[in-house]
Amino acid sequence: MNECPKCGVWMFDFDPHNEIEKCYNCGYERQIENVKEYYVKNDVTFKLFLFSGKNVKPDKAFYFRSSSGALMGEEATSLDEFANKIKEIDFESFKSHFLRGDFERWIAEAIGDLELAEQITKLREQNMVDSNVRNRLYKTVLARSMT
Repeated sequence: MNECPKCGVWMFDFDPHNEIEKCYNCGYERQIENVKEYYVKNDVTFKLFLFSGKNVKPDKAFYFRSSSGALMGEEATSLDEFANKIKEIDFESFKSHFLRGDFERWIAEAIGDLELAEQITKLREQNMVDSNVRNRLYKTVLARSMT
């Protein structure tokens, strides 16, 4: 978030339909020049309904499972849904999917984005699984969903 140039308060809201950032305090508005950069920089975690990305049929959706393998009732049919879900799911579930290579396999096979799948493989091969890796993966997938 940025400080309002008019009133100095850090109370902005983003309107994705008009690509405008608005101050809650005084009503000042400004146009966002690069929406993709804005989303990544500000770690926007709400659903990016403006950028639906490539949707897959429900039978090709990514179904999240717990670390024990049980279905969690969470699924993703597009990259933006996927990005939001990996940010929200239990860390142990994230970790087990990540270490097995489930994420890049789904992205390569269902979405068809081999470049993104390769980026995730490289991230996984660093053998570090912590909240920073989850955030990096989230931002990588989110940025890709908006291209």
